[in-house]
Amino acid sequence: MAGYTVWLTHPDNPATSATVTTTTANASYPASNLKSLPIVTRWRSTTVASAQDIEVDFGAAKSVDLIALVNHNLTSGAAVVVSAGTSTAYAEFSAVSMTWREFLAFKWLSTAVSYRYWRIRITDTANTDGYIAVGYLVLGGSTRPTFNFQQGYATSSEFINLQGNSPYGVPAVDEIHRYQIMRLDFGPLTNTEMTVLRNMYAAVKHDTNPLIILPERDGANAYFGRFISWFDERYDAAQRYTSLTFEEDSYGNRR
Repeated sequence: MAGYTVWLTHPDNPATSATVTTTTANASYPASNLKSLPIVTRWRSTTVASAQDIEVDFGAAKSVDLIALVNHNLTSGAAVVVSAGTSTAYAEFSAVSMTWREFLAFKWLSTAVSYRYWRIRITDTANTDGYIAVGYLVLGGSTRPTFNFQQGYATSSEFINLQGNSPYGVPAVDEIHRYQIMRLDFGPLTNTEMTVLRNMYAAVKHDTNPLIILPERDGANAYFGRFISWFDERYDAAQRYTSLTFEEDSYGNRR
């Protein structure tokens, strides 16, 4: 396992209350969509011919170790570079590339940094959509527990499809949307450790609020979604156990 899990909940994401601007924006898909839910309500640029910046002003320095672009349309050849600083010169922290992953690009910093101004520069001139789109911006300090879930975790890919057959039985199947389901089993934990999970579950209020979670903080996967299981604790003397089932928010119609 590459490292312990980390997460950042929607209520604790400081990007949602920051000033966010972009180089260009379609009038029907403004930059303010980057701060709000659902993730299918996206910001769109008006072009891909030049680099597009997402600029964030926190108003004061904020600690950041997790950056993510949720529900993006970037191609695998896109370049996403993160910079930050004490001014809009972004000179103090620069040239950090973000990991590409379909739908969700992210970067986790092993050492958090604190700056007021942040810029995410996206270059994706080969994008055949003709625009760059992002549904939700994650930019903040993650929770780094000192414990982990039990060795291994289970995920399943769910595809919701529209299926029919011709009068002669020939199948016709189209993908509508997709998402991942993940189960994490925790324990044995002390009461202090379990309180960290209780607080996280209380922050998202079961499935009211989403969160981004990296099962392995140095790993290649990140997921944005909600818990679909109740927070049930099991006791064995001074040790505590729980299991949490997580479901990604849908990225919308893929047809």
